[in-house]
Amino acid sequence: MSVAPLLDNIETTCAPSKRSKSLTDKAFRENFDEKLYTLLELDFEKYKKLSIEVSEALRFFSNNDKLKEKGKVMQSCGFELGFIEDRLVDANFCRIRLCPMCQRRKSLRTYSDFVKMLDLLTDYAFLHLTLTVPNCSFDELSDTITFLNKCSSKFFSLPIFKKAFHGVVRTLEVSYNSVTNKMHPHFHILIAVRPSYFKSRVYIKSDRIQQIWSLLWKHREENLRGKKWTLEHLDTLPLADDELLQTHITKADNGALPEIAKYAVKPIDFECSLKERAKVLDCLYSALNGKRMVFLSGVFKDVAKKLKIDLEASEPLPAIDKNKIVYYYWNYRQAHYESEG
Repeated sequence: MSVAPLLDNIETTCAPSKRSKSLTDKAFRENFDEKLYTLLELDFEKYKKLSIEVSEALRFFSNNDKLKEKGKVMQSCGFELGFIEDRLVDANFCRIRLCPMCQRRKSLRTYSDFVKMLDLLTDYAFLHLTLTVPNCSFDELSDTITFLNKCSSKFFSLPIFKKAFHGVVRTLEVSYNSVTNKMHPHFHILIAVRPSYFKSRVYIKSDRIQQIWSLLWKHREENLRGKKWTLEHLDTLPLADDELLQTHITKADNGALPEIAKYAVKPIDFECSLKERAKVLDCLYSALNGKRMVFLSGVFKDVAKKLKIDLEASEPLPAIDKNKIVYYYWNYRQAHYESEG
């Protein structure tokens, strides 16, 4: 059985032309497609530079030998880009989860897939829910994410939410606070409800959502033992005011909907040295290994299946006429893309 090639794992062997033309050359730009120029300079060059920074952090400062090797591979990610007009059709992406260039590509595809899903869900209104937990140390991150997943599964399985919510897209985001040296894992969740939800009997107030989530998190150790939780049982458990966790729920307008799907794959923001960055990346690599960043249920899962969308899959290579491809190569010395010919 043949496997279709993927846009993000194509190995390329072409060398840059000696007669390459720089995107910073004004005369060249005057005869250059402005949309493609903007795409290369403001998008690909930006994330290529970020990938090089992450690569250097891993290669020189990581304590994980596997990550050091991944850093070497990441250095060449996006070295060659092939376009037909302003459409990317060929590239040598590394497919490493921590790579900003590949995260960006994943983000764009997730956005596109999500828009397609929403086009078939016109009978629903949507909520954006953020579920947070206290910041944790590097060593605690993996277990904290495990608890997060377990608690959210219990949360949405409670009858109060099953009656009101018709589908969920749950995305995991992990941010880093360089001041406290702590990790902050949390969920951004898109919820499908009936348009009548806001005036119906199944409407759930925000403080009630906060209370239930806080109770589940406080008693998470017991939660993991597999006990069948009920809302009646939760309401008997103690919870002090200072144990309430931050939750935020709002009505999601059409412009905000696709943004929620991008949280899981957006590049992590760094404001620290390469050495400190390597420690964060080591932590993320270990904690996120084997974990799904996006989870679908209800009507979202049904629509994704109908459209044959897999948010975890790699980007397929489109059918193309290779004679029409124009290639651009990364100039490491000048830190920008150049065309061949």
